[in-house]
Amino acid sequence: MLRKFIYLSIITFLATIQPAFSEAGWTSSSLIKEIVATTDGKFIIHATPKSSPSDCKDKEKFYLHYNLHGADKIYKLLLDAAVSQLHVKLYITGRCELFGMSELSKASIIFE
Repeated sequence: MLRKFIYLSIITFLATIQPAFSEAGWTSSSLIKEIVATTDGKFIIHATPKSSPSDCKDKEKFYLHYNLHGADKIYKLLLDAAVSQLHVKLYITGRCELFGMSELSKASIIFE
């Protein structure tokens, strides 16, 4: 009986684990709703793209490490886009972390 409970617990746990990796690629264009600077070494970006290659749990929040080469440029681009209400596309690396958010490594302003 205990063995059966342990097996069912393991199966349930494994079924709910968020994948550590997903597909990489560009999201559809979206407005930036929020940019959060954290003390954890990451920016959190809230956007609402209609499509994303990511299978990460959180479909509207993305993160960017401060220490990446060029992170300051991406932050400035996202901040400018947010202030100007311009659409952006985000490049998702395929890595899921930080409460199921997608890691991003590039951003592009879309002039429509």
